[in-house]
Amino acid sequence: MAFSAALAALGLALAASENPVHVDILRLSSGGYIVSGRFEVSAPIETAWAVLTDYEGLEGFVSGVRESRVEGRALGGATVSQEAEASFLGLSRNMRVRLDVRERPLESISFEDGYGRDFMRYRGAWRLWSSSAATSVAYSLEAEPRKGGPGPVARRVLRRSVWRLLGEVREEILRRAPPP
Repeated sequence: MAFSAALAALGLALAASENPVHVDILRLSSGGYIVSGRFEVSAPIETAWAVLTDYEGLEGFVSGVRESRVEGRALGGATVSQEAEASFLGLSRNMRVRLDVRERPLESISFEDGYGRDFMRYRGAWRLWSSSAATSVAYSLEAEPRKGGPGPVARRVLRRSVWRLLGEVREEILRRAPPP
């Protein structure tokens, strides 16, 4: 019995180490969602920042992004138009946002949809911090779609989409990181 418990604990520990991305979702009574996610990566914070601010290169490493275009830049920010696709059980849906982006270099990127076509509310942030061993990246999003699917389905789609987004961003940071 003790051996089985130890084996199960080892399996959980291995699963946690193989899945460095964590995502939590809270459904609001308004029909919206609060999403939080995070990961750590063995790469300099500058590399993570370069990946997160590569707005026009997103479709090259984030599979759900169909188009990402910088419409303008200002001191400390940018306006970025994006089109993304979410799919679940053979159904897909395109979504468009025009993000007002505010950057605090090597610390945070906050964004809010100024378009309002597909979302009544869509705002969030990326936050970065580093330790001697790794760079930590946190993602938060508050989203209220104009057309929502059934609660449990929409929640699963959102969780999977954010989990994939964070995993793909993490992989791109690792790909661009200088060799140790």
